[in-house]
Amino acid sequence: MAWGSKQVTSDKPVVRPTRGRPVKEIPDRREEVLRTAARLFSERGYRNATLEDVGAALGISRPALYHYARSKDELLSECATLAFDQLAGAVEAARALPTGLERVTHFFRAYAQLTWDDFGRCFVLIDLRELNEPSKEHARQTQLKLGASVAAFVAEGIEDGSIRPCAPADVSRALFGAFNSIPRWHRSVSRRSVANIAESFLGIMIDGIGPPQPNPDP
Repeated sequence: MAWGSKQVTSDKPVVRPTRGRPVKEIPDRREEVLRTAARLFSERGYRNATLEDVGAALGISRPALYHYARSKDELLSECATLAFDQLAGAVEAARALPTGLERVTHFFRAYAQLTWDDFGRCFVLIDLRELNEPSKEHARQTQLKLGASVAAFVAEGIEDGSIRPCAPADVSRALFGAFNSIPRWHRSVSRRSVANIAESFLGIMIDGIGPPQPNPDP
């Protein structure tokens, strides 16, 4: 996996000319196809969602869908790559901040938004047991990298004094556990925005991991 930002790009498929007919371009709907697949995988589960479901949601036939992907595995792989690259970009942006605590809070603000997007949501909600082995291992390795990055931010915060002494890996697991729950129960009809919930979660966590306050004079 390449850690960095990635845009959804592709050569537009075309219908080949026959007997002098002009070339007719097929509209490039790759991002729409991938977003629809990610949404259906999240809602129905990867095992239950089919290519026919994706085609029906888009209003195109299965043969037309083959212009974009030959299988569910290929669709999921492309969706996962986009999610991984977005999350990697959030890690890199956080690294530019001066303190460990700022890196942690910046990353999880971005993480909350990304896991509300179709691709990030799919990354969080997909049951790894439903995936083929290459996809499963790729997802596992990405989760490990993300967890290690956050643990490193916490350790850096302990060193610079912005976070009190604690177990960095435990803080990382607790934060991911809390934030991964948001796509499972939050719905778009909720009056609370994802950003509002992220700030609430961070406030709870920061009260627990922020530097200790000095004792008042007796």
